[in-house]
Formats: sequence, C-alpha cells, structure tokens
Amino acid sequence: MVQIFNQTGEYTVLGNIKALKNGTLNPNDFPNIKIWQDQNGTLWTLDHQRLAAYRLAGLKSVPFEWAASKEVSSQMWKMTTTTGGNTIRLK
Repeated sequence: MVQIFNQTGEYTVLGNIKALKNGTLNPNDFPNIKIWQDQNGTLWTLDHQRLAAYRLAGLKSVPFEWAASKEVSSQMWKMTTTTGGNTIRLK
C-alpha cells in the first residue's frame, strides 16, 4: 500500500481530482511526473500524489518523463510499499 497525503502546499489531491474531472485543470498544467523502471521491469513514480489524482480522475494518459538515477536514489525512501504500489491510501 502506498500512503499519500491529501494536502500538498495549497493544493489537495481531492481538489485536483475534482478540477481534472470538470476541466478547470489540465494535466499539462502540472510538471510531468517522474518515472523510473526497476531491475524487474516494473515502472514506479516519484510523484505519487499527482499520479493518484490522474488515476482517480479517470485519465487514460499521464504526462511523464524519465527520472535521473540521482533523483531515484535520493527518493528511495518513498518506495516502502508492501503491495507493489497496487493500492493507495489517501491520508
């Protein structure tokens, strides 16, 4: 399970979902989410909150870019999921 916080600065995941669904927010208004691939070929993201908002808003595609190795290694603390990232818990 991946645990993410609803509040990020002045924005919330739930608010972003609503805005993405009603069209007042465009996915391209955000920076691309950073992704990386592990040795097993599994894709991961460094931007859990935005990915959750996109998925829960029902978007079929997500603007992304490959994360640099240094970014991945400095943010490995985010990769503590016990379900392989298949479930999300919004706090």
